[in-house]
Amino acid sequence: TLSYEQFASDVQIIGPSGVNYLKAGLNEYSLVVIDESQAFRNPGIERAAALRKLLQGSPQKRLVLMTATPVNNSLWDLYYLLTYFIKQDAAFAHKGVVSLRKRFAQAQAEDPTTLKPDLLFDILDEVTVRRTRNFVKKYYPNDTIRAPGGEQVTIKFPRPHVHRIDYELEPMLPGLLQDFEEKVMPELGEPELSLARYAPDKYRKGHSPGPEPSLLGLIRSGLLKRLESSPYAFANTVRKMIADHETFLEALERGSVLTSDEIHDLQEMDGDEAFDELLESLNTLPAGDFDVSQLTSAVQNDIAIFRGFLEVAELVTEDEDTKLQALLEALKDIAQKAKAEGLGEPDTRNKRKVIIFSYFADTVFWIHRYLSKAIETEPGLQEFNGRTVSLVGNTTSLGTTREQAIFGFAPESTEAPPGSDDDCFDLLISTDVLAEGQNLQQCRNVLNYDLPWNPQRLVQRHGRVDRIGSPHDDVYIGCFFPDDALDRLLRLEDRVRLKLAQAAASIGVESDVVPGGATAEVVFAGTINEIEALRREEADLFETGGEDPNAHSGEEYRQELRQGIENRGSTIRGL
Repeated sequence: TLSYEQFASDVQIIGPSGVNYLKAGLNEYSLVVIDESQAFRNPGIERAAALRKLLQGSPQKRLVLMTATPVNNSLWDLYYLLTYFIKQDAAFAHKGVVSLRKRFAQAQAEDPTTLKPDLLFDILDEVTVRRTRNFVKKYYPNDTIRAPGGEQVTIKFPRPHVHRIDYELEPMLPGLLQDFEEKVMPELGEPELSLARYAPDKYRKGHSPGPEPSLLGLIRSGLLKRLESSPYAFANTVRKMIADHETFLEALERGSVLTSDEIHDLQEMDGDEAFDELLESLNTLPAGDFDVSQLTSAVQNDIAIFRGFLEVAELVTEDEDTKLQALLEALKDIAQKAKAEGLGEPDTRNKRKVIIFSYFADTVFWIHRYLSKAIETEPGLQEFNGRTVSLVGNTTSLGTTREQAIFGFAPESTEAPPGSDDDCFDLLISTDVLAEGQNLQQCRNVLNYDLPWNPQRLVQRHGRVDRIGSPHDDVYIGCFFPDDALDRLLRLEDRVRLKLAQAAASIGVESDVVPGGATAEVVFAGTINEIEALRREEADLFETGGEDPNAHSGEEYRQELRQGIENRGSTIRGL
């Protein structure tokens, strides 16, 4: 078993600079099994290229992809997963699907609220085995599974409950959102923030006006999400961008223009790594090809705008952060509820365990620094004192390894090995490094600190605690909402996606840098509906795993037929 990172850095994959992780030659493997395979949905990343290399050669290898969330951003996610083992676009011609790509384009163009399952039914019935939560509950109601202790337990899922945690954004950052909208995402006209440093081609001599590069929309979206996440994350990002712009001007004075290569396969701006990669991808062109005066003026104006944003964000202290205050109250409620419902200390401890997720490492640091001080003195939170750890990538706040933090948080459900099985932590603050592949069902509380821009990400996070074998009858999902600014934030993100869709349509592409870009406004309309449902504290998203319960698989139809024959066989045969 290898991690994605080990696999992609094996010497047989990348050459002499790699490490010997694979124990045999590439052609000696006959079966490749990938868990959490949605991580390979982007065909342009290193691990995807590594997988394609592994699958080459002879004899032909079999591939099994396992995932609970094959669709994260659009149906193109699923399409790209299928292409790892479906080599011909006409592979389903015998099912009436002449072109796999065209069928997915047709399905993606549909309004998700009216998308009929039959558009992709024949394809999925041939290549997938689906075991959804509803399927297991319906067809395996009394089956058992071996628990970590070795005993057989009846398969059951805990009941998910969603609760909304409101905070006010405007009083914390007075006037900033209004200023941001006017300068970065205006409803009409061109934004004052040109982002010329990332798209200098507009100032190239002889340039013909065209659609705005997609990466500018991604940058605007990334800034918006950091603004909502925390003033600390927003300020740090803006500060980096100011420094980047100043470097650009220095290079321009020396006769060079630094350009960013547009990252066509980028999936989203809901995390640090992809955003940083976008900002740092540099090439150099001679300044003589550009209108240096106009380009310099545009970049200087952008720096001034960024400094205005930074001035407001930097003024916010941890004690003035209304979102952190709302988090403190949410943790008090969790601790109080655990104390009231717990049956003995071990059960009470498990019931108060909390995972706090944020998209951004800066926000994780901001939360941890605040809670470390507040927990010491705040009434009702003493149980968390000394039992808090944060995790970003493979780095923890205590200098321990990632594995030690995870084992210390949930030693029972992770089956921690002897020597690492002490129960050390009740509060774990993390980026989405924990959103996949971890058995953390010893915990029953998940708090999503950022606005759920991608509800499917929440399904993945929730899956860490909502698992077969959970000791809890109920699990709780908290979602933070900037109640005074939610509609405006969603409108601004929708505005960016619409602009991306218009740019995609103008150049005639099927799938843009945001998957499904040609229909992004339709896709986000469905996302808004899911976000509003979470705001109403509806748990349907977690009951269904984000799937339409009416979208039956072929297995379900065959199960229905099997049950029908068992129960009413003579009547059916008589028909």
